Amino acid sequence: MSSAQVCLQDLEALSVERDAGKRRDLLRKVTDLFFITETQQSDADRDVFGGVLERISFELEVEARAELSQRLSSTRFAPHNIVRRLAEDDIDVAKPVLERSNVLSDEDLVDIAYSKGQEHLMAMTRREALSAAVTDVIVQRGNDEVLTSVSGNLGAAFSAKGFDMLAVKATDIPKLRENLIERDDVPNEVVEMIKASVAAKLKKEFSDQHADISAMEVDHVVELQSGNMDFSSIVVEETGLGLPQIDIKDLHKKGLLTQAKIREFAEKGLRSELVHSLAIKASIDVGMAYHTLYEAEVPALAVLCRAYHFKRETFGLLLQERVRASGLATEHVVSAMKRYDSLNDETAQRIFRFLKVRLSAASAK
Repeated sequence: MSSAQVCLQDLEALSVERDAGKRRDLLRKVTDLFFITETQQSDADRDVFGGVLERISFELEVEARAELSQRLSSTRFAPHNIVRRLAEDDIDVAKPVLERSNVLSDEDLVDIAYSKGQEHLMAMTRREALSAAVTDVIVQRGNDEVLTSVSGNLGAAFSAKGFDMLAVKATDIPKLRENLIERDDVPNEVVEMIKASVAAKLKKEFSDQHADISAMEVDHVVELQSGNMDFSSIVVEETGLGLPQIDIKDLHKKGLLTQAKIREFAEKGLRSELVHSLAIKASIDVGMAYHTLYEAEVPALAVLCRAYHFKRETFGLLLQERVRASGLATEHVVSAMKRYDSLNDETAQRIFRFLKVRLSAASAK
């Protein structure tokens, strides 16, 4: 008989004590003994420890089991039986072992994912690694927050079926779309599936809201938003440009923020002044102005310029700035100029109003 088992026999003799405070002390002593001897324990020793810990802890309140779960979550030597039972307990108890314990097998996690609720699923999504067998169940049963969390976990693996399910659900969850686009392991066909579903949704949404507009206008909106899925979920972000050296708001108040002044900023490469000028002219935040000029699909810039009566010369200089900043290919410049010429001001204003409304709604969320 090992020394650990001898000590445990002595401690078990105390387990008949009914006082809750003394039993909590006993639980801590047994747990301390477990950690002191964990590297010397045999499988039989661990089974004994597990039985004693389970019997004592499940006669105590949730707080005592939550403390035990926290301690056992960090060791690979923890008895499987007690860890599995803790993982199925109230979320305050289950969370530490669900998030961190390496004792839980994929089979354990799959069983728990099927039988427990969203809080348990969320805890699982924070594990350092997740197999496709586990994520299949999480994706099948998880709510929006759970899906966003698991898709953002780069240690999580997904099956082809899992990615397909995520693609379908990503249509209505902007952050999920963003997470999927940023992952290196997402198949190209899944990205195309997301774009297609977003396009179909946008087409119906825009057509329902604007029954009098042409099919061409609808296609403009769909191309802008499904082609660059970030555009509908932009929030104000640090652009890295710094503050402009010229007081753009003061220029605007004095009526001096003209297209000629904007062209001057573009010609001189004054990017901060240029972005802040676009933000004021289009009544959008700086983050959206930066995105439209430097990051979005080029047609977005054409729509903005048409919507706010920018001359062709001004649009051309803004395109040149985009080329300098990002190396935009010649064919995209030519295509953008054609798009600008094909739009009329009223069409562009309708499209840009729609995009701004969607942006405001996404930012509010």
